[in-house]
Amino acid sequence: MGFPPSNPSQVKPDLIVIKLTPDQTQPGQMPQFGSRDFLWIECEAASEDKPAGWKNVLAESVERLSTAHPNRVVFLIIAVGWKCMYFLWDPTGAIQGQQKLFIRTSHNANAWSIDARIKAIQAAPWVNTVSGEISPAHSTELECWTTALVAGQIILQNRNSLGMIEQFLVGLQNIALQGQNPAVF
Repeated sequence: MGFPPSNPSQVKPDLIVIKLTPDQTQPGQMPQFGSRDFLWIECEAASEDKPAGWKNVLAESVERLSTAHPNRVVFLIIAVGWKCMYFLWDPTGAIQGQQKLFIRTSHNANAWSIDARIKAIQAAPWVNTVSGEISPAHSTELECWTTALVAGQIILQNRNSLGMIEQFLVGLQNIALQGQNPAVF
């Protein structure tokens, strides 16, 4: 994805991009397709599930998105182990008035600023919209195997978190993002 990597850390298989490829064919013409990255997902190992790990994967996302989408809005999911948070990559500053985001260190001694192009997209348990603090402890759990017996029915124990992710993904289907990926992308 994007330009050729300048260092080996840029080629790790920890990135997923979901593209929308609309058919722009007119009747009687050859098919023409354009593509537009819609959702960018950065993944890290469960061993990175600590404030510094979340900060680092957000910084890595900024590095990659600055090259791949320097002026296009893209939705962003950050997944660390079996947890995730979602955001919006807003390189043009289309969303105004949002508090700048940050993550506190493990000992709450310092706060790490997150690039201002990363924005919270809705009230979510991991972002305090008043202060801008991102709390990895409140990220969404992705575990989808454990079941529970409720009123005689077997249901997913983590159904509420999984439902929240599903609502986010379904909501993306109804949002039109402008532009296309560049030809050299």
